[in-house]
Amino acid sequence: MGMKQVLKKWLLSDNGGTQVQRPDPSTMDQALARMKALGVMPRVVVDIGAAMGSWTMGALRFWPESDYYLVEPLDEQINKVPARLRENPRIHLVQAVAGAEAGTVKLHVTPDLDGSGIYETGGSEEREVKVLPVDEIIAPDKRKDVLLKLDTHGFELPILEGAKETLTGCCGVIIEVYGFYVSPTAKLFHEVTQAMHDRGFRLFDIVDVLRREKDNAFWQADAVYLRQDHPVFSNNSYT
Repeated sequence: MGMKQVLKKWLLSDNGGTQVQRPDPSTMDQALARMKALGVMPRVVVDIGAAMGSWTMGALRFWPESDYYLVEPLDEQINKVPARLRENPRIHLVQAVAGAEAGTVKLHVTPDLDGSGIYETGGSEEREVKVLPVDEIIAPDKRKDVLLKLDTHGFELPILEGAKETLTGCCGVIIEVYGFYVSPTAKLFHEVTQAMHDRGFRLFDIVDVLRREKDNAFWQADAVYLRQDHPVFSNNSYT
């Protein structure tokens, strides 16, 4: 079956020729389920930009035996991490920004907190926060079968720079990627993918796609990268 026929079969229903686009299984939960089905079993999960721990709560359903490091700089977010996470001995809260090297940095905090970042934004409060490289957060004896998740508003490359040693033991990396330069430090989706390729990873999945309201242009999504030597990449056929 040719590619055009494959796409037609996927896009069209069989109901009297009526064109019905089938649902795209593109949620984060489904991405994590697909990773687990392919044998991705992290011993350590690092949730960078953890906020109140919502993403970690979801990941725990798939990997309850993993150790989790929630990296989040804001008091307002850390203080709202649910008790069931705080009381879990496998959960470690790290109040800091992940970056290339240890130190401090000016974080611009927006009223909604979610738009905060290491760049100036309108109506934001400037706050000095701690910076820690991932390689200082994760001890050498823990750098095996690590899953990194980044929700960091364009600060991805400095974080990857500070995670060189940890990346050698990563089984996967999940990064929020963008179609526009959403901040002065942001890189576009293809630039992040090239950076991951240079570090030994390939794109496996794209989920939670968001389009810009005014023109439906691709705005952001979560991209899942697995190691280039993962068995999933050994088969180049569609079926």
